[in-house]
Amino acid sequence: MRVLYGKTLALLGASIGVLSVSRAHAESPTTVEPVPSEGTTNASFTRTSRGYMAIDRPVGIAEFGLGAFTLPGAEICGPGSCSQGDVSFELDAWQLYRPTLRYSFGAGVTVGLLTIRSPKSEDPAAFARDHSRGYLTVEAIGRYYAYVGETVEAWAGLTSGLAVVRDSFSDKRRTEVSLVRPRGAPIRSEGLALGFALGSTFALSPNWSIVGSARYGAWFLPTKPATDPFGDEASLTGQTNVVALSLGVGYRIPL
Repeated sequence: MRVLYGKTLALLGASIGVLSVSRAHAESPTTVEPVPSEGTTNASFTRTSRGYMAIDRPVGIAEFGLGAFTLPGAEICGPGSCSQGDVSFELDAWQLYRPTLRYSFGAGVTVGLLTIRSPKSEDPAAFARDHSRGYLTVEAIGRYYAYVGETVEAWAGLTSGLAVVRDSFSDKRRTEVSLVRPRGAPIRSEGLALGFALGSTFALSPNWSIVGSARYGAWFLPTKPATDPFGDEASLTGQTNVVALSLGVGYRIPL
């Protein structure tokens, strides 16, 4: 009986020791193979992975950027005239889930403001109008991190979602017409957005980083322009290529 009791205690102690070692190994930072120091034959230390290379659990990421995008081949048409191309400032925000070191996926919103080009109007002076345009995309994204260092990483990704172009027409002067119809009459054109993106991040701290990205894609809008009840037409139709550049900040937290 004493022998059995002694063996049981020894087995219990060994189990506790194995669990302690396993737990300590699981909670320790990622390490690489020992590297012998100069002049010695055996390794006396291990090199600890830090920064992005130490990611060994799921991570949540939020990114916010400011930039610009261009529609180089877009034919922006208005009443009686068309112009080629457009540039707009943008704001973007992305929420990502990164389950492994190499992959992440999520979704984001890009808002285009302050476009620099609008088609000329041939309205009579008495009915002169201002025409403004805005852009919005809501897209899903999947990323592959091709390079992961301690403070820098680079990724490539695919995007897909919804693109919305908003045209707004407003009367420049208050006339009998503007008393009947709203001074601003928005027209929304919606279509599919597809593209790919390249980006990199530079760590500022364990949680904060600088984020830069470049995106190229295509919007597939209706070929027939949408109209409002007053005969105004959407200024952008068909397939349109888009190039966007953005610089911002990112925040990540282990989950």
